[in-house]
Amino acid sequence: MTQDHGQRPAADARFLDSSSEMAALIRAHDWASTTLGPISSWPQSLRTTVSLCLASNFPINIVWGPDRIQIYNDGYRVLCGDRHPATLGMDYRVCWESAWAALAAPFDCAVRGETSYLENQRMFLFRNGYLEETFFTFSLSPIRDESGEIGGLFHPVTETTLTMLGARRTRAVRDLTAQLAPLQTGEQVFAQTAVTLKQFEFDLPFVLLYEFDAETGDYVLRQRSGIEASPLVAPERLLAGAFTASATGDADGAAAGFWPLAQLLQSAAEPRVLELPGLRQALGDAPCGPYPDGPDLALAISVMRPGATQPVALLLTAASARLPFSADYRGFYELLGATLGTALARVAAHEEERKRLTMLAEIDHAKTVFFSNVSHEFRTPLTLMLGPLEDLLAMPDVTAPQQVLLATANRNARRLLKLVNALLDFSRMEMGRTSATFEATDLATDTAELASHFASACERAGLSLGIDCQPLPAPVWIDRDMWEKIVFNLLSNAFKFTLEGGISVRLRAVDGMAELVVADTGVGIPRAELGRVFERFHRIEGQPGRSVEGTGIGLALVHEMVLLHDGEITAESEAGRGALFRVRIPMVARSAAPVTHRQPSARRHVHAPVYLSEAAQWIDSGAHTEPDAPQRQHVSGHIVLADDNNDMRRYVQKTLTDAGYLVTACVNGAQALERLRSGDLPDLVVSDVMMPLVDGFALLSEVRSESRMRELPFILLSARAGEEARIEGLAAGADDYIVKPFSGRELLARVEGAISLARLRREGGERDSELRLRIEADRNKDEFLAMLAHELRNPLAPISAAAELMGLGLLDADRLQRTSGIITRQVRHMTALVDDLLDVSRVTRGLVEIERQPLDLQLVVAAAVEQTRPLITGRGHELALHLPAGPVLVLGDYKRLVQVLANLLNNAAKFTPSGGAIVVALAVSEDRVRLSVRDNGIGIAAELTDRIFDLFAQATRTPDRSQGGLGLGLALARKLTELHGGSIGFVSAGPGAGTQFTVELPAYGGLAQLARDDAPAGAAGAGQRLRVLLVDDNVDAASILAMLLEAQGYLVQVEHDASAALARAAAWAPAVCILDIGLPDMDGNALARELRRRPEGRDATLIAVTGYGEERDREAGFAAGFDAYFAKPVDTDRLHEVLEHAARVFMAR
Repeated sequence: MTQDHGQRPAADARFLDSSSEMAALIRAHDWASTTLGPISSWPQSLRTTVSLCLASNFPINIVWGPDRIQIYNDGYRVLCGDRHPATLGMDYRVCWESAWAALAAPFDCAVRGETSYLENQRMFLFRNGYLEETFFTFSLSPIRDESGEIGGLFHPVTETTLTMLGARRTRAVRDLTAQLAPLQTGEQVFAQTAVTLKQFEFDLPFVLLYEFDAETGDYVLRQRSGIEASPLVAPERLLAGAFTASATGDADGAAAGFWPLAQLLQSAAEPRVLELPGLRQALGDAPCGPYPDGPDLALAISVMRPGATQPVALLLTAASARLPFSADYRGFYELLGATLGTALARVAAHEEERKRLTMLAEIDHAKTVFFSNVSHEFRTPLTLMLGPLEDLLAMPDVTAPQQVLLATANRNARRLLKLVNALLDFSRMEMGRTSATFEATDLATDTAELASHFASACERAGLSLGIDCQPLPAPVWIDRDMWEKIVFNLLSNAFKFTLEGGISVRLRAVDGMAELVVADTGVGIPRAELGRVFERFHRIEGQPGRSVEGTGIGLALVHEMVLLHDGEITAESEAGRGALFRVRIPMVARSAAPVTHRQPSARRHVHAPVYLSEAAQWIDSGAHTEPDAPQRQHVSGHIVLADDNNDMRRYVQKTLTDAGYLVTACVNGAQALERLRSGDLPDLVVSDVMMPLVDGFALLSEVRSESRMRELPFILLSARAGEEARIEGLAAGADDYIVKPFSGRELLARVEGAISLARLRREGGERDSELRLRIEADRNKDEFLAMLAHELRNPLAPISAAAELMGLGLLDADRLQRTSGIITRQVRHMTALVDDLLDVSRVTRGLVEIERQPLDLQLVVAAAVEQTRPLITGRGHELALHLPAGPVLVLGDYKRLVQVLANLLNNAAKFTPSGGAIVVALAVSEDRVRLSVRDNGIGIAAELTDRIFDLFAQATRTPDRSQGGLGLGLALARKLTELHGGSIGFVSAGPGAGTQFTVELPAYGGLAQLARDDAPAGAAGAGQRLRVLLVDDNVDAASILAMLLEAQGYLVQVEHDASAALARAAAWAPAVCILDIGLPDMDGNALARELRRRPEGRDATLIAVTGYGEERDREAGFAAGFDAYFAKPVDTDRLHEVLEHAARVFMAR
């Protein structure tokens, strides 16, 4: 590079006009002492380049002249570290001598006139007081001066150290994670960790891996890389109790070792990175890491595993001597510790699972050996049982009862032998000791013969059995004993779980395989269970069938035997739609087990009797009783017995029958429950626990849940022995729990005890109930008599006083009239009390006759309201009537129905605080009429609900005695309602919530003669009730007047505006319209004129009601068509006269 020192004007330094720090430093620098000379002498090419450099934010360095003088901007200044500003004007090669190995080649290339570009170049720069590993992306480009020669180099630079270090550390964590993932032991994890991390020595100069030893509490060295063994820095063990000193190099610390283990264990709940300076001194001259000078900052990382109380391992390493220890660097070590901890946790879980599986396999093997041994041991006593039993059965002098007992014992001994043989076969297969002995067989004929053995059993059970075994093209090599068990197991399974329909057996040659299909129309297999049907010991809980008995190894045994024939078996099914089992075996045997070929065997179908005997026990013989059996009078009783095992059921039934009990035997819990619900209750229920459809516990739960059967004695029979099973049965509500096997004497003793205890409890309960009823009756009688005396004394007191006054002769005419009125009222009250007593007496003795005739309940309501209005009005109650428009016909006694409703209204009035609300509603639905009385009074307490209609009960529980009464009203109301074929009930949410009483009566559909001599005034003289349309926009005024008219027996409809009134009149055709003049949408006069124009209002009686009482208002009203005119408040007596006249006019039309 050349240098031109030509003279230039000294004042020309404006190219350095910049506010940057480097511009100021360049202006202040002594350039005259360098080969560049003073700024005034710089060539234009240098000036321009420096100006561009200072104007850029990108790090740029200008290298100029033969001495490689460097000039840089603010961005490049950061790269110089703490050597800045001395590096300004320094020789570029001298400044970056530590990195010259990487810079020399591109620098020389640029000097020769060629641009060089390097990306992410690793180099070591001496900055910040030490030699630092860095990464840069830069270029070196030649700059030509005025002479055309290369005057300098343009050197833009960007530092990528953080990016490159992050990528390198990410790769380390990723590689470690991937390489540890498939490992299965801790030794493998530690070894692979050391190998993987050795490849990243620039970040981890060395690696020491220690594992916690649970026995000693020490940490044992498992792997080491990048460092030699050392008792101080890399010992074989880290002793838990010794390392408490710090790593300061003192005598105690040296003796204890470099690593202060106690500090690591202080926060064992979470991973921790402990920084330990002074490692270089502890290492001494020992080599460590990739650089000549070893690392000084050691790092101890605790490796945690979920659930551990202290680190399971320690990762000991150091920070690089060529890198600053930053938060990112620390995070890298934490990630390494977490990755190692995850791998160790996974390995530990795998090891635990392996140990568990090994233990289970050992247990399984021991169980298989046990089954095999037990099966062998059972065979000897079974042989000694079956032989003598068969000899006894063959004896000619055996009686019929003895024959039955011996046959039962023989059948069940054979069944036990079948179970033992199945266990033995399965245990042999599990231990690999079973070999198939093949022989050429006409498989179609043999299979058809095997299936035909079940024909009789299917016929007895009401099932069809289809056998379709087509001849095969060639004999099939099979183990005949195994094939017999395969076919019988599949048929037995189908028979057990098919309650109706049928079973089919089909054999075909399909794709070179012999295919056996056994299908049924039974209960099927739930989809969730289908994949487990061939698992050993697996049973589907709650599956309906002929029996719940079984070991769960039948299909598993079939599966294993099919595999020994190099075949396959599959199952297809849906719950409730039957099941299909498909067995396929090769036409030419390809055995996986030792194969022996033999000639056709003479032994045929030796297993058939065992399977058929078991199937015969499953055939439902139905529930039956034996009422003619002799009975012992002192323990006789009726027992319902439920057991699905025929032999067990018959044995228990015979034992109980011989002891004098009447026994109803049921084949399952569902049948027993039906029997209990449909007939008289027995003295005892005896039930097996395991049964199809409804098991013993479910039957017991149903019995205890129904009040009628809740106290019924119940004994459970079960094969589950042990204290827990017995406690479970008793906790479920059983009175006793008998474990099989049991003797007949034990059964009889338990049964007799349960029945006797239940009878004692029942008799004691009946005596207690009778005593309580008597005490209650006496109490009610006493309370009633006391109340009757009170009620009779009340009217006698004023009568007695009045008599004394009259005897004194001091009464004038006015006082005499008043005294006479008092006596009359009190006599009437006493008469009413006596009448109530007489009514109740006659009703309860059935002496009251109901005079049934068609009548309108509207009249009943009107009469009852009229009768009780003084009491209702006197207590300030508001009465509302919700009645339908037309007649509501029933067939009944007018006087008695009025009495019922009056009693309800009196009750509501008395027990509703003053100012209450009472609502009477009448509704018709289909063939019933509902009459209800609702109040917002004091309500009815829960303890009174069962007694509210009892005779006299009200007398002791009446909350308010101010109105008197004997508490007979509700009892009388119920009796009279029932005599009408109806019912009465009530609803109350409790005290303070009011009450609603509802009377239901049969509706009457015929024509009724509604006129009665004792009907109220509003209906007198009329063949039907007068229809009155009341129109007033004042809701309260309209409601009060409507109730008054309804109480007088009129049919009233209320509207609050003219348009609604016109619509109502058109639909209802009222005989009378009472119209308010001041209506909102059309005044009363206009409404009257409109009604007179229409057919439905032309002949109606129109009555005006208004607050406008002047003569001109009356004249306007009569001109509009009104027949009568009333000023408010309305004179009700005069209004009643007008309405009676309107009724007569209406009837005369």
